[in-house]
Amino acid sequence: IFAYRCVQGSCLFAFCSSKILLSRLLKMPTVLITGANGSIGCELAKLYAKRGDKVVAVCRHNTELVEQAKGEFKADQITIVKGLELDKPHTLGEFIGKNMSEMKHKYDLVIHNAGVLFPEDGSAKLPDLAADKITESLTTNAVSPLLLTTELLKHNMLAAHAKVVLVTSRMGSIDDNGSGGYYGYRMSKCA
Repeated sequence: IFAYRCVQGSCLFAFCSSKILLSRLLKMPTVLITGANGSIGCELAKLYAKRGDKVVAVCRHNTELVEQAKGEFKADQITIVKGLELDKPHTLGEFIGKNMSEMKHKYDLVIHNAGVLFPEDGSAKLPDLAADKITESLTTNAVSPLLLTTELLKHNMLAAHAKVVLVTSRMGSIDDNGSGGYYGYRMSKCA
């Protein structure tokens, strides 16, 4: 884990490999998880809900998996919020204001799990890379999580000692670059 404190000292950023068990973090009463509609995000939501934490599961769309998980817990244990568009960073402030500010939560833990991987990038050779896909990968996987965190700060939604985690991938490691391909995704997960 690589971590450092924010300039304002109000939160701790931690960059973790998805292999690290996030449940080792201190017990947190209110947890926000992006990408909760995917396998990893949904399992994290269940893990924290099982511990008794209040979970806000943020999804772009397609919430079937996390809605199924929500049914396993008390009615207010997991709250699902749809419509997060990390590929459109200019909409993040509006998303927070419209969908989340009325909840009046102070998040103790924010897990940025949402991400994008374009399957066609796997076979692309360097001369054939699409700049728009690389830019979208970088925006969605690296830039927008930071911007979403700043919006949470602006809306006073982070607890005084909040922790912010960005889930990365083994593909973001220099140790896993023997196979090549997925250059935009690798860059975005390394950033």
